[in-house]
Amino acid sequence: METELKEFLELALPGSIVSLERSPVSERVSGSIVWSGFADLEMPERQKLLREKIIQHFGSAATAAGILLTYTPHELDVMAAA
Repeated sequence: METELKEFLELALPGSIVSLERSPVSERVSGSIVWSGFADLEMPERQKLLREKIIQHFGSAATAAGILLTYTPHELDVMAAA
């Protein structure tokens, strides 16, 4: 699921940087997504967008997607500078 989810997100969110890993204790995949398209969205809207896309594409297998942190490139730069 890790590879499939990464490839899907990179296609669904053009220009995104997707970093995922599978939990060693479960089959859930978590990680982070950096995408400029998140700039005009609040955190709940970002999560809703991701969940809708993942569920639409993967159906019941979408439950394998765990925590997906969302950042804009600017937010990532600010965190790196801190």
